[in-house]
Amino acid sequence: MATETQLTAAWHALLTGDATLAGLLPVYAGRPAVFLTDPVPEDAARPYVQSVGTNAAPPPLDLDGKLRTYGRAITVYADSLGDPAPINAIADRLTILLDAANLSVAGHRTVGMTVAGPVAFSPDPESYARTFDVTVWLFPTS
Repeated sequence: MATETQLTAAWHALLTGDATLAGLLPVYAGRPAVFLTDPVPEDAARPYVQSVGTNAAPPPLDLDGKLRTYGRAITVYADSLGDPAPINAIADRLTILLDAANLSVAGHRTVGMTVAGPVAFSPDPESYARTFDVTVWLFPTS
């Protein structure tokens, strides 16, 4: 299985496997409303979490060319109902999950992970959003 596919599966397990986060989100297709696709299904009700990744690239200071970085944007969207408390509760839980995350990818060692955010923004007048920018460094063990 490709590293990107394994990493996507690890992110999905992290985001859908937490009972506290699941309790803050509606259910979509029998699971917490966490989407690893862009765009999100049109019939998905907010709030929901969207997690999309970027391609791997060697970091600028990697001397042997093996270390890889994998970026991910994790964003929660909610209806703008005047009270940001519900979206802030989801963002707070994501902060806890991301800070404690220990992603496992077969054949690789996680060297480090950085998390920036949450950053608040309103993509349109009807919604709130909080986004995290996550970078994971993986080094192949074989």
